[in-house]
Amino acid sequence: VPFERVATLKALVEERRRRIDSDRSFFEPVWKPKSRGRRRRLVVVRTRTRRQRKGPVQLDLFMPHVHGWEFKVVVANRRVKAKAAVAFHDGRGSQEAVFGELKSQCRMDCVPTGRVAGNRLYTLAAILAHNPTRELQMASRPPQRGATPKRAAPWAFEQMRTVRRRLVCRPGPFVRPQRKPVLSMNADADIEAGMSFYLAALA
Repeated sequence: VPFERVATLKALVEERRRRIDSDRSFFEPVWKPKSRGRRRRLVVVRTRTRRQRKGPVQLDLFMPHVHGWEFKVVVANRRVKAKAAVAFHDGRGSQEAVFGELKSQCRMDCVPTGRVAGNRLYTLAAILAHNPTRELQMASRPPQRGATPKRAAPWAFEQMRTVRRRLVCRPGPFVRPQRKPVLSMNADADIEAGMSFYLAALA
């Protein structure tokens, strides 16, 4: 929320607050800017933070950190308490991590062609490379945790690059003993255990 352009909301924040815990306080106005026609439930949160003191300090007289406040406003349509709404909002990091993994490990951070059809095909190929890696891990082990206030995924997923380096990007030629194609690889107990684990789970 750009407080410098919404002075009335800034005044509301300064006047009212209720406590969530020792470091956070909040209040919930139902508010709208003049340019909008519908009022919304807002959860205004003030969080106590430590900030590093800049410049020279005298350690025998002053602490190198000072405490200040950070503010955020969450627009909420969930009929839950403020603490649950803020936790749900903070849990967006797990979804953003999925997009970050797609960008860094599936190259979805580029536009490869000048045509819409080519870019759509590239995006689908990246997603089809990413999703089976997650599905493989979900099929091979039970969930490690239940529902959390931040709605994190029940599984602790390995990143795609880890699975790729450990199981996929392994050099080895195809040989044909008795005319049957077999992938021949160097002996590695860890790689064999990993492949055997996933093959047994899928069987």
